[in-house]
Amino acid sequence: MKYPSIKLSMLQRQLISLTFSALLFTVPIFAAEQWTEPVTRMKFVSVPGGSFRIGDQFDEGSDDEQNNRKITIQPFHLGATEVTQGQWKAVMSSNPSRFRGDDRPVEEVSRYNVQEFIRKLNSRHGGKYRFRLPTEAEWEYACREGGRKVRFCNSSDLANPSEMNFNGSAEKKEPYSVAGEYLEETTPAESFPPNSLGLYDMSGNVWEWTCSEYQDRYDGSEERCADQADRYSLRGGSWGSFPWGVRAAYRNHHLLPASRNDHIGFRLARDN
Repeated sequence: MKYPSIKLSMLQRQLISLTFSALLFTVPIFAAEQWTEPVTRMKFVSVPGGSFRIGDQFDEGSDDEQNNRKITIQPFHLGATEVTQGQWKAVMSSNPSRFRGDDRPVEEVSRYNVQEFIRKLNSRHGGKYRFRLPTEAEWEYACREGGRKVRFCNSSDLANPSEMNFNGSAEKKEPYSVAGEYLEETTPAESFPPNSLGLYDMSGNVWEWTCSEYQDRYDGSEERCADQADRYSLRGGSWGSFPWGVRAAYRNHHLLPASRNDHIGFRLARDN
């Protein structure tokens, strides 16, 4: 069946789900609204609002991925890529990363380092725009392309090292992964295809800080930012993660706010 072409100037990329009887057809619309931040040239994708059930959708996750609460997300903007070293240097005039390259994600950044970056970037805009980390719920909603049932954040239910940067070595293979080359380092932004919202590397490359306090059961904390917490949720997995860790539902709570290593980075959200 052929669909007619649609030309709209400000069409957001989103997923239109059409349910006929017991069948679900997902039709992506590929015209996302993007905005470029003028100081760093960071690209942001407009994420449409909607409702979804957070957490494990495949009956394979940890206990803390259960309690699949229905959550409503307001429209917001999210960085198309993880913050790169070039973008970090444009604000901080420094580079803490191990794997050097202006187009690679900045790593070795603690949550405190990230908050200082955000403070400085916000000050450059004088209140016109407000940048922050995404909430845990916003992060998963965007990773899953508006809350679709999908295992990984690149529109796929199969983890393939040719499509995302993770530890895909044969001894770590899962039924939902393909064995392949383990790069053992970060890769430049946009090295792999994005999901249907236009978001790159939400599975793999570097772990991404969220602004939400981690709780071992979803209780609403995942929907808001916490100024102070003992533990924050990190999402997405890194270049060293096994297939289990780069799933859309996986929650990393093992790092303190002061933790920093070459697996940890972040991406920014912008309030609409």
